Amino acid sequence: MNLGIDLTLINEFEKFADIQKYVSDLLPKLKLTHEIVQQNLKDSNVISKAYYDKNSKEFNFDLGSKVLLFDATTKKGECAKLKRRWRGPFLITDKSDDNLLYKLRHCITGKELKPFVHINRLK
Repeated sequence: MNLGIDLTLINEFEKFADIQKYVSDLLPKLKLTHEIVQQNLKDSNVISKAYYDKNSKEFNFDLGSKVLLFDATTKKGECAKLKRRWRGPFLITDKSDDNLLYKLRHCITGKELKPFVHINRLK
């Protein structure tokens, strides 16, 4: 039967007669363990980011460029398999400082989209 407790901790606890002494010995070990875990998490995040960034590309669209907008929505009654996902063309009229969000205006109708659009939805 597994209690979910490391049995060595129970054995160490039984060696100490005084609980205060046991806790004072245990706290530095727990702090050290916590620091090691935090460092391992940071190292793991760096490695994961390197793998993610290996195949990613950084795009930058200029003002006045024509782009297509990805539309993931499927209305009731439409066939999702046959739906055209890329709408457009749109003209870029404004962009954010970090070049991730773009304001678009439809080239044919001249109608401007209300919200900014993330770069992941453009090509």
